[in-house]
Amino acid sequence: MFGYVTGIPSRPAGDPNHVSTAVTMALALPKHVKDAEKLDASGADVRHLFLWVDPLTRLDIGRALGDGMPTTHPVVDPRITEIWLGLPAGNGVEVLRWSEGDDWRYAEVALPR
Repeated sequence: MFGYVTGIPSRPAGDPNHVSTAVTMALALPKHVKDAEKLDASGADVRHLFLWVDPLTRLDIGRALGDGMPTTHPVVDPRITEIWLGLPAGNGVEVLRWSEGDDWRYAEVALPR
């Protein structure tokens, strides 16, 4: 994910809100508009979209995660209720989760050995 998102401005140093900007730009792409349509068609009350961050092509996202928790909301299609960002890290995955009611939350998930 995000390897195909072009036009994201450079990340200002120390700006964790770059994550929200990048997510907003990614969700505006036709690919993710279709994802929102599919989620809406599910009829589920809670509709999760998982986005994988490629650490080789989107170093800016990984660095922004290191700057702290974003304090701004991404612009999210109302047909999507939760966004999950996964970034490989060591022996696991760093995960940022956003939802309207909870804002951004961080977790580390260890991979089974």
